Amino acid sequence: FSFIDGKPYSDAEVKSGLPVAVITESVARLLFGTSHQVSGKEILVNDAVYRISGVVKDVSSMASTAYAQIWVPYSSTILREETIPGATGLWE
Repeated sequence: FSFIDGKPYSDAEVKSGLPVAVITESVARLLFGTSHQVSGKEILVNDAVYRISGVVKDVSSMASTAYAQIWVPYSSTILREETIPGATGLWE
């Protein structure tokens, strides 16, 4: 991936389950009107707020194993008791 703004999310962010995301330049332009200086802004994905850590050049849909427009760490999608009362994580 070629980053045009920001950076990939870190190992620490993944391990801590922080809601961070990497988005494509097309998504950034759609949401913010630009693909630059959007790192640190927030987006809503499936009713959850994610902080943008980076923006990458659009990925070809021919890259079937890596094609997406938004990437989030798997650890940020686990429901936690402290964020949603009564919810438990998938691997707890």
